[in-house]
Amino acid sequence: MSAELTRLSIGALQRAYAAGEIRVADVVDAYLDRVAALDPALEAYVTVTADQARAQAQALDRDGYRADRPLYGVPVAPKDLYWTAGVRTTAGSRLLAEWVPTEDATAVSRMAAAGAISLGKLNTHEFAFGGTTQTWERKTKNPWDRTRGPGGSSGGSGAALAADLCAGTVVTDTGGSSRIPAHCCGVVGLKPTFGRVSRFGVIPLSWNLDHAAPMARTVEDAAALLQVIAGPDPRDAASLAQPPLPDLLAAEPSARGLRVGVPRALIEELSSDEVRRAFDGALRVLAREGAVLEEVELFDFGLAEGAQWVIITADATAYHRPTLQTRAGEYGEDVRNLLLAGERLSAPDYVRAQQIRRLMVAHFREVLARVDVIALPVMSTVAPPLVTAASWGMDVNGRELPMFTIFTGFCLYANLTGLPSVAMPCDVWGDGMPVDIQLMGRAWDEATLVRAGRAYQRAIDWEARRPVFEKGA
Repeated sequence: MSAELTRLSIGALQRAYAAGEIRVADVVDAYLDRVAALDPALEAYVTVTADQARAQAQALDRDGYRADRPLYGVPVAPKDLYWTAGVRTTAGSRLLAEWVPTEDATAVSRMAAAGAISLGKLNTHEFAFGGTTQTWERKTKNPWDRTRGPGGSSGGSGAALAADLCAGTVVTDTGGSSRIPAHCCGVVGLKPTFGRVSRFGVIPLSWNLDHAAPMARTVEDAAALLQVIAGPDPRDAASLAQPPLPDLLAAEPSARGLRVGVPRALIEELSSDEVRRAFDGALRVLAREGAVLEEVELFDFGLAEGAQWVIITADATAYHRPTLQTRAGEYGEDVRNLLLAGERLSAPDYVRAQQIRRLMVAHFREVLARVDVIALPVMSTVAPPLVTAASWGMDVNGRELPMFTIFTGFCLYANLTGLPSVAMPCDVWGDGMPVDIQLMGRAWDEATLVRAGRAYQRAIDWEARRPVFEKGA
């Protein structure tokens, strides 16, 4: 029965609680038992707050189900960049190994107010500046094959969701950090429009490109989380000017009449065979569901990639400069090299990158006037083998080190433009690894992505596919 409890969706949990069929305490115990059994091998969790979670579960059971708390009794775990009052927040770094915030991040407090129960904190690449989720303290593995990485920087979240170690999580996405681990681990990353979710209480990587975002096992669950955490917050000025978020689950799942832009030439050039074939299969499913496919051309990928690297690296270096000057040896080698490379960037470099970004915004506004969404792969490959953190990134001379381009993937367009994007599983390739497809939409139109994504997931019955935990070392 406990395994069945950890497979219930957020909606199914709410219905079961409302009917009095299950207790919150039993659900929390089932998840904590699973974490105890599986996480020593996966290393998705940095901290497990078992006593706190059980106490919260007992309190909810005493009070009884409340329909006005849409995450009532839902076990979640934030990425370890989010402040959590009384629980350490390490950002995957020795520098913050024992730091304990005194208040919660806005997204964390909103989930708690909606009835969610936190099981602990999930691993991140150090300061979210990388794609391996291999840190000084934890080396997170992929549940589909523990000889492979889970992606990053939110690899702990991707691994935990795929292994049913939590029902949902909040993460960050600066260059793809919700969608890349979603792709590697066969789950869902829903990056909202820039400013849709407050970043207060989230340790920054890039002020210009950071997004707070939900991850879950299905599009519907990710939408349920976004519904709770979205909204203005005076403590994050970027979140103030936004239209209200509609009820994302009110519309019937449908892709009928959806105009889908497909940048065929770009995908043919940059994707591996397995990703391209899975992507083509996903397009066929969308077409069967009534979508209309139209070929489009997108902004120059090389220019976009260069602009992204400059903006993220310059922003990160500005944030870390005081600490880098006094405690550089405590950073991981990969992050330290990236930050030192940032010291070599010039003001003209940064201005040029921002100019490119502005041109991209105008370009995508024009493309999305002709189509409703743009379909893209998430990454050019399936999840790569485990690598050490030091083999990822750039050295102090700005030279590319192995794995850098693998982990940027096709996600950068949505980050540089601030447009919403959802990554969702579309296939399991011949070597047993999952592949996600990504849909980008218009600003503030997360509803269209959710409606189409729910229709797509219903058509392929993804929830029946599970990782094989015995595979790998």
